[in-house]
Amino acid sequence: MRTDYILPTLLVFTAVLASACGGGLWGSGADVPCPASIEAPVLSPGDTWTYRFADNRRWRQMYDAVSEDGLLRGRGPEPRATYYFDQAHTLRKVYIDGTWLTFDTPDFPEIGKPELEFPLTVGKRWRSTWNRHSSDQILQDSRVAGCEQLTVTAGTFVAVRIVVSRRPAFSTSAAVEYYTVWYAPAVKYWVKGEGGSATMDDPIVDFELEYCTIDTGKPATN
Repeated sequence: MRTDYILPTLLVFTAVLASACGGGLWGSGADVPCPASIEAPVLSPGDTWTYRFADNRRWRQMYDAVSEDGLLRGRGPEPRATYYFDQAHTLRKVYIDGTWLTFDTPDFPEIGKPELEFPLTVGKRWRSTWNRHSSDQILQDSRVAGCEQLTVTAGTFVAVRIVVSRRPAFSTSAAVEYYTVWYAPAVKYWVKGEGGSATMDDPIVDFELEYCTIDTGKPATN
């Protein structure tokens, strides 16, 4: 699994606290009650998120168009390819070199692998299988652990904490490796990620939301 796809996924509820998308501290937070259920966001062309990694790299995800089948066109790590995502930020298809890809391949293992499975409720779990190499599969298990009022560079938000574990599918002795991500309904996407012990071939580098633009022309959710 590629680190940059932890980035390249709405029930608006009154408990959400948001100071728009610009200003704050790195990664402070406190536990708060979760809503009963959080639905998938309503994503639109123009929605944009800029993330800063702990090593000072940045990643900018933007959806700029809607396809005939209702998917959102966005960015991915391969600059020659065009990526299409659903309303849960899951990559559904890729267009590259005149070919449409709709199932995962060694070059695009993220196709069809959800990082978010809506509706989100406390305790919910889901699993996906990643092909790390041609003969090596990784089991990825995700669990909704709770909610936090979380302050990052982009502002202060109520965010859903999702704990993710990974292990080789065909090994009973390999250590389980973990990372944590936080999804904020108010910004429709991740606001923070921590690598934990998840390393394997592709370490998860800590990141946080630095800036976002969503629902252009609409008031922010307070």
